[in-house]
Amino acid sequence: MKRLTLASALVSLTLAAAAVPAFASDAYPDGSQLAWVLQTSSVTRAQVRAELVQAEQQGLLLQTDTVYPKLADPVSTKTRAQVEQELVGYTPAPFYRGQ
Repeated sequence: MKRLTLASALVSLTLAAAAVPAFASDAYPDGSQLAWVLQTSSVTRAQVRAELVQAEQQGLLLQTDTVYPKLADPVSTKTRAQVEQELVGYTPAPFYRGQ
């Protein structure tokens, strides 16, 4: 029984070890198609950062559903007293009163 368990464990370990290099392969069979392209840049990190800040200020960057653009603070033209006076005289529409 021990010999069978030991043999099963050895076969399982061998198969698992053989499968590991398969995960380390490249996406392309002959390596990356862009490996020959030199990865050099003519601009500095500071220049890239300045371009990024400028694009953000001009609103040129695409927004995703998790990053919302910053909205300007709303400016009210009424005083607090005017708003309170409107609230006192407010009557909801019939739909909102259940009619």
